[in-house]
Amino acid sequence: QPFLFNYILNLYLTHSSLSTSNPPFSPYSFCSENNIPKPLKLFIDKVLKLLIKRPNLLNKKEVERWFDATSKGKLYEIFMDELGVDRDKAKELMLCVMYSPNSSKTYKEDKKSFCKVFPTIGKFIFHLKESKYKELSIAMQSLESHIFIDNISQRLVELGIIPYTIHDSLIVKNTDLQKTNEVVEEVFLKHFNVMPSFEQKELRPNSQDVIKALTEKQVVKEKKKKKIFRMDEYLEF
Repeated sequence: QPFLFNYILNLYLTHSSLSTSNPPFSPYSFCSENNIPKPLKLFIDKVLKLLIKRPNLLNKKEVERWFDATSKGKLYEIFMDELGVDRDKAKELMLCVMYSPNSSKTYKEDKKSFCKVFPTIGKFIFHLKESKYKELSIAMQSLESHIFIDNISQRLVELGIIPYTIHDSLIVKNTDLQKTNEVVEEVFLKHFNVMPSFEQKELRPNSQDVIKALTEKQVVKEKKKKKIFRMDEYLEF
């Protein structure tokens, strides 16, 4: 979701007087689609209203730094280097800034730390959550679903590949990996003009959450066909 948040940043920046050149991607690639989730549509309106009220919140170079870091999967490393925290703490910083209410005293110091690294983005997020703070998390979940379910998974099914999704992960057979890579790249290039970094790993029998999800969705069907379900055939993307 840190990478997908670029969509919200770019939507604001595209209309801001700070925008002096073409943004990394056009936010209207989503707006023009008929099946865009309603929560995301409503949040787009909220962002544009914030723009009218506070037109110069973001620093363009700071947004470009965020875009570069999230595209390369290096965002947490920035927090680790500049704040001297470990990776788990860096992830916690992101979660509390993005999704906790502004009034929360529990994460007050964490939010200050975040703003030391990305001051205008921190302020931007604060103003997005001034009213109905949960709308941001709902919008990000809708955007994630729109990318992974409505676009990537739908395209894979059209190609005869049945993916399994767990949160922001795709699970496919090893034999379908190349085609899955091509589809993922196609979707992200279409909407973001860049292919972000993804981790790929083979599933192991101790991947309990994955086993449970696949078992619920697949084993029953496979038993009916008298096939053996094998974990080593699948890869998490």
